[in-house]
Order: sequence, then structure tokens, then C-alpha cells
Amino acid sequence: MFGLTRIASILAIFPLAASAQQALTGTITGTVTDPTEAAVPNAQVTAHNINTGLERTASSGDIGQYTLTLLPVGEYEVSAKKAGFADLKLGPVRVGVGQSVTVELRMSVSAAATQVQVEAGVANVETTRSSVANSVDNSQISNLGINGRDFLKFLLLTPGVTTDVRTGDLSFGGLRGTLNNLQVDGSDNNNNFYGQAVGRTGTGRAPYQFSVDSVEEFQINSSTYSAEFGRAGGAVTNVVTKSGTNEFHGSAFEYFRDRYMNANTWINNSRGIPRQPFHVNQFGGTVGGPVVKNKDFFFFNYDGQRRHLPNPVFLGVPIPAALAADPANQSKIQLLNSKIAPYQLAYDQDVYLAKNDWQINDKHRLSGRYNHQKFSGVGLELSGNQSAYEHTGTAFVKTDTVSLSLASVFTANLINEFRFQFLRDDEPSEAFSTGPETVLREGGVTALSFGASSITPRYANIKGEQFGDNLTRIMGRHTLKVGADVNHNGIENYFAGNVRGSYTFNSYADFFANRPASFIQAFPGAGTPGFTTKPSFTELGFYVQDEFRVTPKLTLNLGLRYDLALLTKPPVKNPDPQLSAFGLDTSALSNDTNNFGPRFGFAYKPLTSDKLVVRGGYGMFFGRTPQILVSTAYNQNGISAASLTFTGAAIPTYPNNFSSQPTGGTLAVPSILLFDSNYVLPVVFQGSIGVEYEVARNTTISVNYLNVRGEHLTRTRDVNLYPPVPVSVTLPGLGSRTLLRYPGPQGSPLRPMSHFARTEVFESGANSFYNGFTLGFKRRFATHYQVNLSYTYAKAIDDVTDFTSVVPFNAIDEGKMAQYPTMPGLDRGPSVNDQRHRVITNFVWNLDYLHGVKNLAVHYLVDGWSLSGVILAQTGQPYSNGVGGDAVNDTNSQTSRVPQDGRNTNHAPTISNWDLRVTKSIPLYRERVRFVLALDAFNAFNEAEFLTTNIRTGKYNFVTATGAFTPATNFGTYASQTLDNRILQVSGKIVF
Repeated sequence: MFGLTRIASILAIFPLAASAQQALTGTITGTVTDPTEAAVPNAQVTAHNINTGLERTASSGDIGQYTLTLLPVGEYEVSAKKAGFADLKLGPVRVGVGQSVTVELRMSVSAAATQVQVEAGVANVETTRSSVANSVDNSQISNLGINGRDFLKFLLLTPGVTTDVRTGDLSFGGLRGTLNNLQVDGSDNNNNFYGQAVGRTGTGRAPYQFSVDSVEEFQINSSTYSAEFGRAGGAVTNVVTKSGTNEFHGSAFEYFRDRYMNANTWINNSRGIPRQPFHVNQFGGTVGGPVVKNKDFFFFNYDGQRRHLPNPVFLGVPIPAALAADPANQSKIQLLNSKIAPYQLAYDQDVYLAKNDWQINDKHRLSGRYNHQKFSGVGLELSGNQSAYEHTGTAFVKTDTVSLSLASVFTANLINEFRFQFLRDDEPSEAFSTGPETVLREGGVTALSFGASSITPRYANIKGEQFGDNLTRIMGRHTLKVGADVNHNGIENYFAGNVRGSYTFNSYADFFANRPASFIQAFPGAGTPGFTTKPSFTELGFYVQDEFRVTPKLTLNLGLRYDLALLTKPPVKNPDPQLSAFGLDTSALSNDTNNFGPRFGFAYKPLTSDKLVVRGGYGMFFGRTPQILVSTAYNQNGISAASLTFTGAAIPTYPNNFSSQPTGGTLAVPSILLFDSNYVLPVVFQGSIGVEYEVARNTTISVNYLNVRGEHLTRTRDVNLYPPVPVSVTLPGLGSRTLLRYPGPQGSPLRPMSHFARTEVFESGANSFYNGFTLGFKRRFATHYQVNLSYTYAKAIDDVTDFTSVVPFNAIDEGKMAQYPTMPGLDRGPSVNDQRHRVITNFVWNLDYLHGVKNLAVHYLVDGWSLSGVILAQTGQPYSNGVGGDAVNDTNSQTSRVPQDGRNTNHAPTISNWDLRVTKSIPLYRERVRFVLALDAFNAFNEAEFLTTNIRTGKYNFVTATGAFTPATNFGTYASQTLDNRILQVSGKIVF
């Protein structure tokens, strides 16, 4: 356990900044000038929060520059005072999370004490920001319909972001979602075991950790962000939850969906299956207001979900007619028919959030927030169209986060912020069956899986503590930030992987004849912790960042960050001499200690006005190591746990498994997983250049180029193979091709280390390359409407960079690996996250053109309507010309491609989707209490949409017995459907 004493000692040495002042707040900056545009130094500039009374004060510098920092999200009045000038007051000024808002103050000369109040001259262009960042404001969050109400889906509104093939994750710059960093209220909000958000929310899992009704707004830093942000090679997302104000506000809501309001899915229609039971209720409310006006504020939110969805089950490949007609096979056919009954998936969740903000005095502000999530997902463990009910299980999620922050304004130029967070994320999963898993395949395609899945039961429990302190010093033209933080995660994980065993049948004929191709089962080692691991770790981060206003036109952002991850070394060393002879050590895991990341950025405004800015930057960023890799290396070492593969006569009689590890007479040898001795953290180099221009009031256009290069990216690779040898093969329709095949009997390749089967190494050898151009159009909300539109043209290339392949012979994990483990460079090609074209638009249009009409009937009938929506058009992600079966003889049947074909040469169909919402707001009491009725149409035009994971990618089948290739009749067809057809949702909300 990393004790509090050690944490305190580190913070005592570095009494500075943590994961970022701007992660939670914003800044108002600008210059003070006189009527001749000459600088006015030593003017007193004050920002006053209209809703809470909070104030920040600063003095203008030698060139008239001023900076008001650490401003909570909200609306402000900005005032300026100096003897000899009339007092100036402007407002309202909206400050968003992470934003630097420019407000130019032009004071008029006056001998008498007068005051001039004008509408704020706020620049729509952030003229001092050098990074590529986008914000989602409260207007978008409140008015745009998001299917499932997961606030993280709003990130898809950002240029350059797309859905990662790992369901629920997002990809920035072509990188995997595991390289992103999510912060909520300034603190880390990541499940560092799986490399995803806390609660691992997303499709097929818990719907969300925070209610969308508790989120004020958030900012997505997608490239070349400052040194205050770290532990990410991709994007850093900063989320700010809502706070109370001087007025009481609240809501009560209900969102309702049912099958009778939805279109049937394409998959169901193609199989003659009617609409399945579908029922979703999401309900809850919010309340917030003052405990003591201008001093103490509270906010509370509850969000509940009861969601029950159908899961139809069918054979992925029909039974061949001759086998189906054979009387000898009828009992087995009846068994299969009993396994394909549809079942219900349950997503039941409750989320609570409580928050308090206390302005202790004019110098200190204390904020505290607690969020609780409890989720139960019946049938969610490995559910799917080819997964029987008994093959699934119940997934549980329970998360708690407690966050505290203390902002202290020692002087106008010296500001400190201390931060603490406690986090708990418990995620156990139960299995519905106690028997071994059966994976039935035909022609290289999975037809059905039943029995207990290979990944249950399991649990991963995390308790985390994060301490940080940041200090900001404004020194003339310099705004200097320095800092450090400590993030400790105590982890306990139980994961056996095939603890009940897994049978694989390569064909219906083999299944009917009780002739499995292989059987794998995992066993705990005697006298070891077995399948239970504790890969706890601690992260340290230190940075210095200087925002230098060189001139009123030019701002430089210079920074340096250091990240250190203290990983727990696997405790058991396998003493087998073959490992030593090949330079392998199951207890090896060195801490990477040279992670210095310099950052540089600039923002230049060529014009005297604030309408145009040219910005750019370059930086070096370090990613994390998901602790599931360390946990796997803990026990998959051939001693603590052994995954044994049985073939031929060594396979037990189906469907039995072993009650203990067999000894004597078995030909099975263990597969092991370990770290490469030269393992280092992933490093990503990001560069960007862009232009943003205000073409009209509240309207901007932008052009950006983004270059992302990933090095030392982690992947899993089997190193226990001899080099492949060329073999001439014939493919019907293509003729003769050269296949590289690993030597040895089919299914049993020769191993240099004969004491082991697969020897899979977590290594830092993968690379990625991304080039992207984005065009953006943004019209902030004014005169009835707002619009955000972006187009992205990008190309992402890599050589297989997914490093979460941790379960040998699991179909999903197998597919994340390279086709040729000893020659991964042959897999260089379009990334699975390569999306060439993507256009996304979101809009909010208030149709209240007759607002204020005196006729009461007309007022209720035509006033209060609005239309909003999200419109998406994007090209499909790529997939390969696959081969069903283990054609290259590396014992991985998920990665073989047509010989001599490159990786990812095909693309899934283009996706076009419209999510529309019509809203009617009805006043109930003097506009202070309103009833808001809304109708959402997700995929309003009922487009059938498919991802690469829905497509049958096997172009040929490899016949193990003969070594022949036979054409697959269903290549490119759809086996399943992840994305929804049209879904209608009705909601009602009382707002006061």
C-alpha cells in the first residue's frame, strides 16, 4: 500500500501544481487601453460572477495586459478602474471550462467619478490558445438528443474523433482509446486496469457514470495541449459538473422508449424475426441553490435507468443440408436448437451526485463532490447473436468518487489550488453456467458459443487516492504554472481465463461426431496466489508551464512535463532454463524513468482586432500501461497459473473438463505471457497548425492540420515461433499465391522453446501515423439558433497497436494480434481506426419568433418550440480479406489473411445518421416553472448501418485436413448489427 505519509512527503518536496488549473476553470484575459489605443498600466480589473457573487481582481501590466485566472465556469461582469478614467463595466462574459476568453477594455478619460456600462466586447476567437481544443457547452448538452444519454457521446461532435473498434472507446488521431485521459472536476476519472473510463461505460456495458443532467460542460483537448495535462497520448477531456447558484433551480424528468415506437432491425427483418421486446425508462431530477447567498451553494442529482433489450440468437452459419438430414445428428441438432432461444438483456442503474461550493472568504473557496453509481447488467457478459444465454453472465459495476478542491487567492498574482480525490471502481462478473465453454465453428466462422464463457467469473476492484497542488504566478507578461500530483491505484483482480475449460470444434461434422479440435483449460499453481493478482501502482506527474505574452499579438506557451509510473513488478520468476536462454524473465518489468515531455505552442493574431488567430504547436506525450497487462504477467507465467492446450488423444471426453491439473501422459504445454525486458511507456509526438477567423458576429470558421506519430506503442506478440517458410498455394479465382507458413504439423507449430506453447510478450514495438485536416464552422447561440459543423479528412496507418490481447485463444483477443507474430511489420497498413472522411453537424434552433405575443392561446400554441439534431456522414472503417482458420499455422485462427494481400484493404459501408429532436416548452407558472415535452428520433430515416465488427470478413476458408483454400460464400455479408435502426423516445421534464 502506497501510504499517505509517502504521498505527503512527495507533495512537501513539490508544493506546486497537479493535473491542471485549467482542467476545471477558465481565464479572462485582454488589454486595457485608452481612447488612443495606448496601454493603460496599473488599472484594477475585476471579474464578478453574476450567479454566485465570486470575484477575482488583477492589475494591468506594462503593455496593458491583464489575466484573471481560476474562474469557475459561468457568466461574469468585467470592470476596470483607474484614477483619471471613467469606470468601465462590461457583461455578460461567458467563461467555459479550459477557455481563455479575451475581453479588450477601452477606458475613456474622465476627471469626475463616472461609470460607463457597455455590452461586452468578447472575442469569439481565443487569441492566446495554441492547442487544438473544442468545447461542448450547456446549450448543446441540454438541447441535443443523445441515444442512451451517455454524456461521453458528445465527444463525437469533435473534429478528428471517431469510434474506436473497442466498443465504448473513442479514438483521437487514429490512436486507441486506451491512450486518452478523462478528468472530472479536475481529477483523474480513469479505470487504469482496463485503460478506459471509470465504470467502463459504453455500448453493451454500464450506460454512464455521471448523469448528463449533472454535467455543466466539457472541453476536449485533442492535440498539442499544455504541459499541465499528461498521462495521455491521445486526448484529454475535462468535464465540469454543475453547481448551485444564488437562485433555486431544479428539474424532474422521464425518458421513455418501447418496441412499438421503433423500427425493426435489418438483421431481424432479414431472418423474418419480428420486433423484439424493448423497454427503456430513464428518470430522475436535479435541485440546486444557495445555502447562504453569495457564500455557500449546493447541487444534487439522481438518475435512474431500467432498460430491457432483446438478444436474438441464431446460428452464424447454417447447418449443411446433408448433415441436417442425417438421423444420427438429430439429438445434437436438438441440443443446438435449445441453445438459440432469445433472451433479455437488463441494464439497471442508479446514479447519485451531491456537490457543495463554499466561498469561505474573499480568498478561499472550497468545493466538494460525491458521485455514486450502481449498475447490474443481466446477460451482458459476452452476449451476442451467436452467444447462448448460458454463455453470458451478469456484469456488476459499483463506483464511488469523492473530490475536494481548495482554491486560494493569496494575492491578485499568486493563486493556489489543492486537490484530493478518492475513487472506488468495483466490477465483478458472474457466469450463468458451470460447464466448459463450447465454440462451434464452420468454415472459420463462429456458428455458436455455449457453456461458461472463457472470461467468467472475474472481478477487478480499484481503490484510488489522488493528491495534487497547483500554483499560478502572474509576473508581468508571464503566467507561470508549476506543479505535481500523485495518483495511487490499489488494485485486486481475479481472472482465471478458461478456468472451466474451452472446447473448439472446427465444423458441424466434428461437433456431431464429438471430435473437438482442441481443448484449453487454466489451472492455478500449487502454493501460489493463482488467479488473484494485485497489480497496484502509483503515478507521479510534475510540470512547469509558461504563457508568455510577448506582444499583444503574440503569445507563446512553453512547457515541460515529467511523468513517472511506478508499476508493481510481477513477483514470480519461472526458473525454466529455456526462458533464460532466450533472454526472457517472467518477473521482468522495469519502470520507465526518462519520460520528459517538452511542449511548445504559439498563438498569433495578425490583425489589430481579435478576429483572426494563427495557432500551432508541437509536443511529446506519454501514455499509460493498463494494469490488465501487469495482472496477466503476474499469473500467466506457467507457475502461478497455467493455460494448457490439449489436442488429439489428450483431449478429455466432451463435455467433461479436468477437476485438477493432469499429470503424466499429457502432451499439453503451458502458454505464458510476460513483459519484454525493454518495455517502455507509449510515446506520442503531436504537431498542429491552424487558423481561426471570425467571419461575423458569433460566427467563426477554422482550418487545422494535425500530425500524430505514435512510437513504442504496446502490442502482444508470440515470440516462440521459428521463421515462417514460403509455401505455394492455390486459391480458387485468384490462382497461385505464396503463403508464409510457420513450420510444423498443422495446429502444432515447432517451438524454439519446447517447454512452452505460446510465449506472448508485451512489447513496445508498434507504431502509428496519422495525418488529418479539419474544417470547422461554429455559430454560437444567438438570435434563435446555433450551429457547429466540421469536416475531417484523415489517414491513419499502424502495424497493429492494440495491446489488450491478454487471453490466449479467446476470439476477441486473438483478433487484436498481428498475422505473423515474428514479422509484425507485414501488418503495416490502414489502422482499424482509419476513417478517411467524416462530416458531423449539430444544431439548436429555437422557433420562438412569436415570443411575448399577448394572445394567450397563440402564446401556448406556437411559442416555445425548438428543433435540434446531430447529423453524421462518415466513411466506413477498414477490414481485411480474411481467411477462416489458422492458415499460417501460428495457432491463431482470427488473423489469417488471403496470402499476399495487405491488411485492411476493404472498408465497411458509409454511415449516414440523423438524430433529431422536437421540443415544446410550456410555461406553468410565470415562466419560472415550465414543462418541457420532447420527441427524439434516433436514426430518424431508419438507415441500416454496420460496423466492421458486424461483417463476415472471411473471404476463404482454410481446410485444416488438406491445407486447401475454399471460397467463403458469405464474405462481406452481415452477421450482426451493432447500430440501432430508428428509435423514438418521448420525454417530459419539469424545470423550475
